[in-house]
Amino acid sequence: MTDYSAFASLAKLKSIISFAVIYSSIIITFTLSLVLGFIIIPKILSYCQKHDLYDRLDSRKLHTKSIPRLGGLAFLPSMLLSFLCGIIVFHYTSDEIKVNLWAVGVVAGMVIVYITGLADDHSELSPKLKFLAQFIAAALLPMCGLYLNNLYGLFGVYELSPWIGIPLTIYLIMFVNNSINLIDGIDGLSSSLCIIALLGFMYMNLYHDIIVYPALISGIIGVLMAYMYFNIFGNAEKGTKIFMGDSGSLLLGYMLSFFALKHAINNTAVLPYRDYALLLPLTLLLIPTFDVVRVIIVRKMHGLSMTQPDKRHIHHKIMAIGLTQHQTLGVIIAAQICFMALNYSLYVMELNCNIILVTDILVYMLGNWILNILKKEE
Repeated sequence: MTDYSAFASLAKLKSIISFAVIYSSIIITFTLSLVLGFIIIPKILSYCQKHDLYDRLDSRKLHTKSIPRLGGLAFLPSMLLSFLCGIIVFHYTSDEIKVNLWAVGVVAGMVIVYITGLADDHSELSPKLKFLAQFIAAALLPMCGLYLNNLYGLFGVYELSPWIGIPLTIYLIMFVNNSINLIDGIDGLSSSLCIIALLGFMYMNLYHDIIVYPALISGIIGVLMAYMYFNIFGNAEKGTKIFMGDSGSLLLGYMLSFFALKHAINNTAVLPYRDYALLLPLTLLLIPTFDVVRVIIVRKMHGLSMTQPDKRHIHHKIMAIGLTQHQTLGVIIAAQICFMALNYSLYVMELNCNIILVTDILVYMLGNWILNILKKEE
């Protein structure tokens, strides 16, 4: 007679071990990345001070002191070294890790945008050269077979042919890259919004029993937490404050693009069809992407160049009504969380993704209208 209780106990033990392995690799990756960030960033501060590498003051900048702008230099080494250690732990305690073409493409793209950002932070690159580098990095993912192949009913469109999906993917990657770059206007804003989005992608990967990406995400979050300490609580006069620069914002934008794309593609060989697959990344990246679209529209209406810096971003508008940088940061984080709660509620009500998007746009416009009224009263 078969002892089913023995099989059940064995299965339960296996499940506990698997759970422990998964979360230990995530914790190890996060902790190591956090520690590396706290070790590397002070050295970057010293290097910037020695070589006079500062974010210079101008009429658009909100800070009143020259501040080092190479914080993003710490991101890639901290993230990859900690991720490697986490994966080694996972490899020796669980199943074999397979490296596919997507992984090669995303690592190559990360290196390209990282080096491009560093070069621009060190000695400003021409916009054309930056565009070319971002284009090459974005094109690597479709070349490795990773491109948006379904809109899940958005604008009434479902399946996309490669002829449409590939150029659309390249455009969206570059769009997200620059959205994260442009929202990086006050202390902690870009990094906070990135952490919120990364936690969302981590949760969904764990929900679908995908382990490798949560370990990578935890490595990114670890170094971001270390960076935020120096960025938000650092003192410019004491030389302990730093900005992430283009090396950081472009790398974060590229990684978020990859996680968004990875979640949005329809590949039933890996995951079942999910009608929320595109809605999730749209929701997690709502504030930075909506802000860029609004700024582009406003600049067009005023006949201004798309590349001309100004004070029309959402953080500028909120500070214009009298809030401090930290208060503005809190308001924008709260707004992002509210949009996430709103979209989840609308999705649970089984509303169409187009209705959800229109609702988001109307709520965002209402928020901007209220800010305009408060600014006039101020």
